[in-house]
Amino acid sequence: MIKLKFLITVLIIFCACNGSDSTLELGSGYWLNQEGKGLNEVFSRNTNKKGIPPDILNYSNNIDFILVEQKPTKFDDIIHEDDTVTYKFGRNEIYYWIIDKKSGLRIGPLSKIEFQKARKFLSVPQELEFESFY
Repeated sequence: MIKLKFLITVLIIFCACNGSDSTLELGSGYWLNQEGKGLNEVFSRNTNKKGIPPDILNYSNNIDFILVEQKPTKFDDIIHEDDTVTYKFGRNEIYYWIIDKKSGLRIGPLSKIEFQKARKFLSVPQELEFESFY
């Protein structure tokens, strides 16, 4: 009976923790590291190109662009310590980012209005909509 209770407890913990991390290739050397709420971030294999620190709420990508909706964590992530990001409206707001895969240009963090203007300026297709992974 004790073994059965132990086994059930382990299964509940495993299922509650989602059991595994995953990565999603975004193209041009970028990938989305999905480790769960508060830990999702974009990385680049190219050291000259910067990713996007946690927490990624939604994303979208095509051959030319990566779009990200982000709510920053309360503190800077140690993995991104060489990449100082200033959140001009504080860390409790939602921000938006655009990565131009061709040039490696990373634009953000942006407000919703700034994001919409940047999208238009860069000719990001309107059909490129955010996808949630929760």
